[in-house]
Amino acid sequence: MVELHIRTVQKIEAGETNVLTTTLLRFKRALKCNWTILLSE
Repeated sequence: MVELHIRTVQKIEAGETNVLTTTLLRFKRALKCNWTILLSE
């Protein structure tokens, strides 16, 4: 849904890479959520 390589998603989930704002926007659109929910811990 986010059109990213699975390994990239795994690295993001594991906190092994910095996330670009454009990538966050992809996740936000795919998950259909607001910024508050997306960025909460």
